[in-house]
Amino acid sequence: ELGCRPGVEIRVEHVAPLRDPIAVSIGEVTFSLRRKLADLVEVDLLV
Repeated sequence: ELGCRPGVEIRVEHVAPLRDPIAVSIGEVTFSLRRKLADLVEVDLLV
């Protein structure tokens, strides 16, 4: 768990040419994730 709270913006910033790794921003922090790990991330859209 990365300590995300409802309302925090999550963005895919960059995908490498071979789709691995990807850069994801959560709030003010950017993470580089391998595709295998990124595939395990679950995000619920709050409406």
